[in-house]
Amino acid sequence: MTLAVAFVVLLSACSRPAPGPTGASGTLGPTPLVDPADIVSGGPPPDGIPPIDDPKFADPAAVDFLSPQEPVISLVLGHDARAYPAQILVWHEIVNDTVGGVPVTVTYCPLCNTGIAFRRPVIEGKLLDFGTSGKLYHSNLVMYDRQTDSLWPQALGQAVMGPLTGTKLELVPVQIVAWTDWVAEHPHGKVLSTDTGAYRPYGHNPYEGYDSRDSPPFALGGKADPRLPPKARVVGVQVGSDVMAFPYDRLRSAASGGWATVSAKVGGRSVVVFLEGGRGIGRRPGRDQPFSRGWRHGSVRSAPGRTHAHVPRDRGRGRG
Repeated sequence: MTLAVAFVVLLSACSRPAPGPTGASGTLGPTPLVDPADIVSGGPPPDGIPPIDDPKFADPAAVDFLSPQEPVISLVLGHDARAYPAQILVWHEIVNDTVGGVPVTVTYCPLCNTGIAFRRPVIEGKLLDFGTSGKLYHSNLVMYDRQTDSLWPQALGQAVMGPLTGTKLELVPVQIVAWTDWVAEHPHGKVLSTDTGAYRPYGHNPYEGYDSRDSPPFALGGKADPRLPPKARVVGVQVGSDVMAFPYDRLRSAASGGWATVSAKVGGRSVVVFLEGGRGIGRRPGRDQPFSRGWRHGSVRSAPGRTHAHVPRDRGRGRG
């Protein structure tokens, strides 16, 4: 299930509980926050899916490998606007970068279709950088930091095993948008290059067929929440500890004149979710194009007393 989370979690550390099994190295440390049995091998070893540690960027005018509707993760800090194409991240999952002078890690989980960015913290004088652990937590990417080997499920944004157990990461706002929309808004931005230092068949989909509505999620563990299909797309909005999911299917059913508007209360605040297009979204199985249509997670914008979650240009075949 895809969640576009619209909140910021400040970096914090919990008190150190009693020692227990921990991070990627298997040494003792604080008691894990999750059942270690729920963190399972996804197949590759640590960094077997190689993160990008020295990202190179191209000018938008020089980019010829993206079709107009392909999704990119858009990250803007200050005057620094960057696009991270999904067709690259599907092979690497993590980019350690510095944007607008801020150290960040940009992450993408192909199994969950979640694009999330975090500010990289400094812990005891060391700037953390993240790699792929090769493990999954309920079908979600599990990162590890190379400084302490702590394990961080991407969707939680928190260390759940290892010396930094309990530490939370600060979210950096991102959107997943169609390439044509991004370049129209940021014609002088920077685009992650396919010059990654690793050979991968960018533009081919290594998860062909995974979007099938009836196929089970890989390594989900336990029972899926029965309220929605496991692969359903939602706009997720969180205010404080209150979380609400807005399923795309229900938003589409409310569409009129190409737009759907849904209002709700989340954490005591008024939230308005806008869906443009009223059609499905998703990835197309196939080898020539990993993603067939551009789409955005819900972006939440605040005004006095009201939050707006905007989901523009919803196109293509529905996922979930």
